[in-house]
Amino acid sequence: MEYRLLSENRKGIIIKEVEMDLLKMIFNQRIVTSEQIGYWLGLKSKNEFANLRRRLTKFTAYRLLVRNKYPLVDGIFFYYYRIGSKGISILKELGLITPEESSYSTYKRIGQPAHMDHLLATQQVVIQVVKDMEQAKVESHYPYDSLFLRNKDDNKPFLVPDWVLSCQKKNVYIELDTGTERMSDIEHKMSRYYEWASMNPDQVHNVFFISLDESFRTTKFYGDRRRRIGNLRKGILDTEEGKKVPQNLNVYSVALKRASKIIQKVLRGEIPLQIDSKKHRLRTGLDVLIDMNNCFPYQFTEVGEEAYYKPSAPSSLRLDLIYDVFREGVYVETVGMMYLEEGLVSTLRILDYANVQVEERLDLKKPIHRIIGIYETSLESQHDVLGIEYSNLLIADHETWDKDYESQPTFYKQTSSANIVEVTYDH
Repeated sequence: MEYRLLSENRKGIIIKEVEMDLLKMIFNQRIVTSEQIGYWLGLKSKNEFANLRRRLTKFTAYRLLVRNKYPLVDGIFFYYYRIGSKGISILKELGLITPEESSYSTYKRIGQPAHMDHLLATQQVVIQVVKDMEQAKVESHYPYDSLFLRNKDDNKPFLVPDWVLSCQKKNVYIELDTGTERMSDIEHKMSRYYEWASMNPDQVHNVFFISLDESFRTTKFYGDRRRRIGNLRKGILDTEEGKKVPQNLNVYSVALKRASKIIQKVLRGEIPLQIDSKKHRLRTGLDVLIDMNNCFPYQFTEVGEEAYYKPSAPSSLRLDLIYDVFREGVYVETVGMMYLEEGLVSTLRILDYANVQVEERLDLKKPIHRIIGIYETSLESQHDVLGIEYSNLLIADHETWDKDYESQPTFYKQTSSANIVEVTYDH
């Protein structure tokens, strides 16, 4: 499908089918940068981006799009775009949007929002997810287009995320964080999410608090966001106190540069893992390490949790696996092992409980001396921020172990709630 648009001087422009899809995307996303448009189109080379810029300039001249400049520093800038009046008219004419959607004044107001970096950074994540998962047909929703109401008679939205993504009864609610919201505001938001998940038990609800970082350039310098990511994660955990957290609600705190990949795993149903999958990965990773790395002098013997936990220990807070550790046949210690998933707040709930048990043994028959938290990849172990320092925790990841079987396996120890340092198992 092509569309020929004539101007007053009878010169025209032919809009190709892929460009019509592009106009529909920009209409749906409200506002996007030229770089985000290039990502959505799958462009790679400088020449392709140069051609895109020329095409977007022509679209602007024909009022298909409206272009604005976002200034950075020293005369550097980039362009961002919203749908133009003619673009809305054509989409409506071709039946690609409904008459109810076609109010141009609504989109005109979006062109100059007070917090442009907030909105554009949100689209950075959304565009990446929608493009990378285009075969899965992820739905992308501006929150005011599908209002979250307690009941149909309400006039005021009960819940307003920054953006919503959905796929096969899995919803992702994006909350972009620039560091200005107080924890009392976060607590208020979380109380709404707890209620919303309880009201809609047939769906899985995933809330992503995404901290804006250096991966998206803005007029402000956000710097290292590790501490903020960790504080958010701990603060969200604190909001759970005294509340019944719905089983169909998962909450994450991650950096912008990591958000897209993690959200895609969530929408594909790859995470969060069920307990059997966690145990399988932990056992497999440890077996490979013991078999392949002759420099690691320890043997691990799995023991049943009933030998260590009292009946009073909540099953949902128990460590995934427990091992007795030996060296040359001599017992050394007992460790609890846990599979860690980047950004997932519920991880802290289990680590908190496990750390207390190591130190105070309230619900243990016999002592567990240390906790070993295992990630799947090195990116996860390096980028995740727990937000709480656990003195009895060793951290590792399967990917780093698999890269080098000729030396002692790499572990990490927290030096603060936001930072880790490399150590050995003997540390």
